[in-house]
Amino acid sequence: MTPEIDQISLGQMLLTVIATPWDYRSETQSQAPVSRLYLSALMTLLMWGRFSAPGVTLRPLMICFIALGLWGVLASTLHIACSLQDIPVNWRECSHLLSLAGLPILLKFLGAAVFAMTTSISPFLFTAGPALFINDSPSWLWRIDYFEIWSVALLYFLLTKRGLTPRQSLRITGIVWLMAFILLTCLWHFGESL
Repeated sequence: MTPEIDQISLGQMLLTVIATPWDYRSETQSQAPVSRLYLSALMTLLMWGRFSAPGVTLRPLMICFIALGLWGVLASTLHIACSLQDIPVNWRECSHLLSLAGLPILLKFLGAAVFAMTTSISPFLFTAGPALFINDSPSWLWRIDYFEIWSVALLYFLLTKRGLTPRQSLRITGIVWLMAFILLTCLWHFGESL
């Protein structure tokens, strides 16, 4: 006999994940395909920011391909990291977890799009980190972003809510976000040729 699964609305699930991730129940299912909605919102926000800033030279289709490629590689990395830890998980669950953990990134891109619209500066220069509040901050501090930290913490919370031990969750989160750091660093260094 299978246990009864609570059905909640997409809005309730997203609000719980964003506001109180420790209250999120992994057995609770939403009817909405979170990954498709996440990717649609991501593309919309990236295009909004791109078209709001006239100085952005990247082509819209290239921005979409890069974002989809990064998301796909990170979802694959999450799947492989779970497999290496002997955790049975399928692709759909990995994409669901990554999409929920990426909600702060959507908020960052929303802020970037508004920033680009109001200043006409590239949305890819938007940051929300401690360097904004510290005079004469070192250059490495400009790479730290509160939205990215929030996203890492969310992935950790979501993995522990799925029943993983804190150590397993920390390893998997570390692997996924190390891959994200490597990919974004490569994109930053080689992005000028795009």
